[in-house]
Amino acid sequence: MKKQIFLYAALLLTFYACESADIGKRLPQETVELSPDAGESVDLGLSVMWADRNLDGYYAWGEIESKIRFSEDNYEAPFEITASSFNNISGSKYDAARMNWGGKWRMPTYKEYMEFVKKCSFKWTGREYEVTGPSGKKISLPSSDDIIYHREGTTYWTASADQGEWMAPLNLTILSDITPQSGSAGPDFGWRGGYIRPVCDKK
Repeated sequence: MKKQIFLYAALLLTFYACESADIGKRLPQETVELSPDAGESVDLGLSVMWADRNLDGYYAWGEIESKIRFSEDNYEAPFEITASSFNNISGSKYDAARMNWGGKWRMPTYKEYMEFVKKCSFKWTGREYEVTGPSGKKISLPSSDDIIYHREGTTYWTASADQGEWMAPLNLTILSDITPQSGSAGPDFGWRGGYIRPVCDKK
């Protein structure tokens, strides 16, 4: 219980510290034909529609192709988004959701992920979370031990980066069998692998 309270407090502190990460320059938007492999949108009653499933595979932040080995040596994110004033890759040519699913699909920003975590309820089924939004509709959110890094928790990338010296991308790490509110959220190394759960605008 103490561990959960501590982690939840850490999440809230990080949220307020990083909430301004959505304020900044957004990279130009890409127009990509909607893929027949794209997921279905679900209206959870939030500011954006959430996909019914993750993008296939694991991705480094800013890369659009999945892979199974992640290191600084094979990280191919361009200088443009790792050392510049841009801090939002959502909908851009560096957004794996837009480039793989097309249409209006994109990576969620940090603020949109925090809305998702704070306003939805989560029920652990033994292999994943059943997520119920304010509208009463549900989606499933996989969460398992990260075999790539041999660490507990599953990382979900956001499209946002903080505006510090290193432009560190922001993510949400969900711990297995513990509510996402008790996980951690904040900057991470972009070369690390993570899941992507696409969103699309309601309008």
